[in-house]
This record gives sequence, C-alpha cells and structure tokens, in this order.
Amino acid sequence: MKLRDGVGNRIKDKLNLLKTRKGYRMLIADVLFPSREREKNRKIVGQHADILDRKINGLEPLIRSLRSHIDYIGDTADKYVAAYLLIGRAFTSIKAVVILVRQGYSFQIVETVRSSMEALNLAALFLEEGQEKLLKKWFGGETVTDRTARVVLDAAVNKMSRVSGGVTHPMREAQSDIYSIYSSYTHSGYVALFDFIDVFTEDFDFEQYTQFYYSRRNLQLIDNLYVNILLGLKNFYIRSRDEENLAQVEALLKNEGESFASKEEIGRQMERYNK
Repeated sequence: MKLRDGVGNRIKDKLNLLKTRKGYRMLIADVLFPSREREKNRKIVGQHADILDRKINGLEPLIRSLRSHIDYIGDTADKYVAAYLLIGRAFTSIKAVVILVRQGYSFQIVETVRSSMEALNLAALFLEEGQEKLLKKWFGGETVTDRTARVVLDAAVNKMSRVSGGVTHPMREAQSDIYSIYSSYTHSGYVALFDFIDVFTEDFDFEQYTQFYYSRRNLQLIDNLYVNILLGLKNFYIRSRDEENLAQVEALLKNEGESFASKEEIGRQMERYNK
C-alpha cells in the first residue's frame, strides 16, 4: 500500500480515538498524565537536538568549503553557484529545525524539512549534465518545480543503475508518494492538522501535549535531512573533483550507516510502486 493510501485510515483511527474518549478518560483518571508525557517527550527530543547540534557544527566547514569552487557568487550561469545556494539553504533550515524540535513545533518541522528536501533535489538537478535551460530559467527568477526535479533525477539514477548492471526502481513514483504526505502539511490538509488535536482535552493543542509527541515521531525526518545534505555535498564534491572534502563527507556518511536501507529492504519498499 502506498503512503497516500493510508491517509484515510489515519483519519479514521484518530476520529475513533476521539469518539471512544480514551484520552479524555485518561485525563480524568490522572490529571497530570498528559503533562508527564509531554515532559518525557520534551526530554527525548531535547537529547536528540543536542546530538544534531554537534553534527551540524561538524557539517558547517564542509558547507563553507563549497565557496572555494565558485569564482563569483553572482554568476547566473554557474551550476555550482546554484548548488551552493541550495545546499546552504538546506543547511540553515536544519539549524532552524533544531530550534523547532526543542520547542515542540512538530507541524513546522515537517514543513521545513519538506522545503529543504526540495532545495536539495534542485541542487542535484542542476548538477546533472544538460540542465542549462532549467538553470537559466531558475536564475531568471522562474520556479523549477520539484516534480521536474523528480523526473530528471529518476532518469539519472536509473541510468546509473542500468550501467552498473543493477535493477531499475520507480524512484519518481516513490518520491511523489512521499511528497504527497509532506504536501498535506504545507497545504493544511485535514490529516496533517490532526497533529494539532489534543485527545486528552479534546481541543486544539494549546498545551503542546501532542506536538511534543509528534516531534519525537518526526526525528527520523530530521535525521534523513541531515543525511541528504551530506549526499548533496558528496555529489557536489565528486563533480568538482575535490577529493579532500569528499573524503571528509564520506567519513561522516559512514557514521550514518544505520540510516541506509539494504538492497533487500529497498526492493521490498519499491514493490508497492511496481503494481
């Protein structure tokens, strides 16, 4: 089942939780339970934010080193300028996300991660060969959509896979499915706004009981953004033939080994898009 196909079930499950009043009964039985849960989740996300801060500090020198491959930052024909600005934008966003994590703003975390992933997709797009027209369009102030980036990157990734004797995957379909979930936050979809419903008080989550819970659940999105920034740097340094900085990026990626799925796991996840 695709991710977007589960939206209806998520709405139904949350509505059933409200109808049964399970959360409200827990509040009546123990008025301090929601507060304890919030503080427990606040502590967990705070500890994760500390780890992210350390990772970000290690990332910044590699972001700054991109500048050495650019003669003039106002050059509107240089794909490296575009990639530098887009990767830098994603870097500043993950710094902002850490602040949001500490404050428990789960909804805004997803919005920021989504736009940052779009920036990284554009950086990868512009670094591909033959994208001069799109690059000129972008530098001219026009929007190059993430849909366009997904189409080009799908073709590029599968071309590399075929050359190396591997199998092709429906990357565009998978990315579009994930994008549809992100979009529900950006466009205030009903399923996304459920994050603001407090099942204990049966009200808008003014006390941030549920938002710290969802912030905890969304930590994987932030970790994924960090890894994708590293992959963006790797792509940049490969194409600019910067072996010294590439080695540093590879070392950081090695530390994130658990973030990468095996070929078997990827195959199982992609099966849903081959149907």
